[in-house]
Amino acid sequence: METSFKVAAGVLLGIILALFALYAGCSLLLSDKAQPTFSSPTRQSSPAKEIVIGDEQPKFAAEVLSASAEPFVTAAGRKTYRVKVAWKNTGNHPIRGVFAGITFFDQDGLRLSGASVEKYCIYSVRNDDVGIAPGGGYKTAADSGFILNPEYMDLFKGGSVKVDIVEVVGKGL
Repeated sequence: METSFKVAAGVLLGIILALFALYAGCSLLLSDKAQPTFSSPTRQSSPAKEIVIGDEQPKFAAEVLSASAEPFVTAAGRKTYRVKVAWKNTGNHPIRGVFAGITFFDQDGLRLSGASVEKYCIYSVRNDDVGIAPGGGYKTAADSGFILNPEYMDLFKGGSVKVDIVEVVGKGL
């Protein structure tokens, strides 16, 4: 009886963690769908460790190569846009997490503050994944991306989106 309780508690904890990751805006945390376009991650048998050679200190940095808002239809049939981002690791160590600010502008160039987000996870892998190597890059997968709230659809139509990297991390889950 006690063993089945432990199993049930473990399953419940896993579900709670999965829901939290989705709620936090980073469904890639629990997904193997992360597919870099410039370098391919592979599994390691143990968690990756950052190695400092000589005086070189780890530098975690990335730059946005492109960002676009593509038409998207929600599961409820509402028309909106989904943001796609391509970025490059400009640091000297592998990246396992990238967070960005996403800002929407209307056709007159005015910021849609209610539609914009200050920090959204655009890439994340587990700590035992290699991540994106220095010089490598990543492009949002076809079935992923930040979805603009359909309430802003009419205000955004004909507008633009700006994506700024706000945090880059070397340690994954």
